Amino acid sequence: MTSVSSLTMSDGAVLERVSTAVVPLDWPSTVERVVLCIGAQKAATSFFYTQFARAPDVCVSPPPYKEVHYWDCVENETYNARRHRRRGRKRLSNVLRAATLPALTGDKNARAALRNAVSVNVIRHRGLSARARYRDLLLANYAGETVVFEATPGYATVSQEVLEQMAQIAPDTRLMLLMRDPVDRLWSAAKYFFRKRIAAGEATLDDAYDFFQGRYQNRSSIDFAHSDYGTTLRRLDAAGLMDRLHVVFYETMHTEREQAAVTEMMGRSCALDFGTRSNYHGTPAGAEVYDLDVAVPAFAETYEAVRARFGDRVPEAWRG
Repeated sequence: MTSVSSLTMSDGAVLERVSTAVVPLDWPSTVERVVLCIGAQKAATSFFYTQFARAPDVCVSPPPYKEVHYWDCVENETYNARRHRRRGRKRLSNVLRAATLPALTGDKNARAALRNAVSVNVIRHRGLSARARYRDLLLANYAGETVVFEATPGYATVSQEVLEQMAQIAPDTRLMLLMRDPVDRLWSAAKYFFRKRIAAGEATLDDAYDFFQGRYQNRSSIDFAHSDYGTTLRRLDAAGLMDRLHVVFYETMHTEREQAAVTEMMGRSCALDFGTRSNYHGTPAGAEVYDLDVAVPAFAETYEAVRARFGDRVPEAWRG
């Protein structure tokens, strides 16, 4: 368990908030476990959120907050925290304009939208002191389900200390890590980032490839970190959380082996409809003409760490 003295934060208020996060919160008696999907970005987190949203015994974070971005805002002055706070304020402003009048006239959906938008802003600014409000947001649509699920890919990039606090949110907290070949994941993220500009004729795939190259060459970038599973696994190991971790490989998640991993994680069988998967990024068919293998050496440590830990579970399609 993390103590205040082990943290290297200079903000006394932040340190005080961390020190309070040592006891699991109370949950409804029917909730057996809380499952937090911590990543990776562009590795089917949205697919699993959609699938579990349809499951009768799983309560997911309320739309449009599939990504709540709570735990990656706990570390106060990171780039990610500032970015997601700005996005939260912008969404709140939009919701206030669209939903205030309907809420005042009794529209329950508008009231829920306002309540959730306010809650998201509160938890992104108040850190660990807002854990109870974070729990309440996850339970916004609760109707007696036995599993609570949230998916925010940015959680895979947080510190060991925050991972430790995350695991304490409930008596039985499980962490889900979806892993996709790190080079392919980064290329998918680059295309996704440029999809709207490409569709509007304001950018080309060359621009996406330049972005891809810049990110794999910059080990300090958040885009590199999303593919750096080796660092995530080391932090989880150091936090003593490997027994709470459930890994699913993107390329083979339709196989019996990977579906068994999902069943173990959820504590029940969950039927998955793979016909709903989509990797569309707004780019033309047949456009994969770029040399992606050039990025493999940058992720050598991650390939080595994942293969050393998971052996023949690692998909043959992985590049490194």
